[in-house]
Amino acid sequence: MPWIVGGSSGIVDVTWLGWSAASRDTINSNWHVFFAQVTNAVTGSPTIAQNQVETAIMHNHSICFDGFACTSNGVPQGEPGTAIWLSITP
Repeated sequence: MPWIVGGSSGIVDVTWLGWSAASRDTINSNWHVFFAQVTNAVTGSPTIAQNQVETAIMHNHSICFDGFACTSNGVPQGEPGTAIWLSITP
């Protein structure tokens, strides 16, 4: 789940969780926080700068994005709360 925030005119910030495994449902996924900023978004040639926010592993396990269905959806049991903690402000 990405968090998207609009700043000054033509500036958009996006942060999201990215994982190292082939699927986010893999039990031992290494999760990191990523950030991108789009500048000149209202022009014909926007610029995107993207970085991994931290080098340490932010979370090492699957993360379930299915809310209360996390306990019954048949995929490896994930932790539903971790993704909720991520947010940005303008």
